[in-house]
Amino acid sequence: MNRQHCARADPRSWSRRSRLRAQGLNLFKHALVQDAAYGTLLREPRRVLHTRIAETLESTFTEITENQPELLARHFTEAGPIETAALLWGKAGQRSLARSALIEGVSQLGKALGQIATLPGSATLRRQQIRLQVVLANALMHVKDYAAPDTVDVEA
Repeated sequence: MNRQHCARADPRSWSRRSRLRAQGLNLFKHALVQDAAYGTLLREPRRVLHTRIAETLESTFTEITENQPELLARHFTEAGPIETAALLWGKAGQRSLARSALIEGVSQLGKALGQIATLPGSATLRRQQIRLQVVLANALMHVKDYAAPDTVDVEA
């Protein structure tokens, strides 16, 4: 779509509001429009939105949060409780590895370890960090190689 098409496009056609209108919700017709709308949210309203989503998922959709911890982890990451998000990313990474989704698991474990690194040190977090590093190193040996720089860095 070029600029002329964008200039003539009717913004009302970018989302559907029929039944959701009463709740003030939009269902976007295209992911790029959704991403653009999300990008316009200021930091604090975005954090509040993710907090509400995470709390709703935890309280109402427990089966989803048990089976898809990465979904809850993403919202907690954006909402702010980093320790909770890190634990959920670790759980998601281990579940992915158990399903043989090695690349996905490596990514999720990396997110968990990255978030743990930003937290003040405690014995509990250090133990969790070491456990996740061992799991990550094992996965990297299968994904990359025993001598790959990423694997060696985790083992060090």
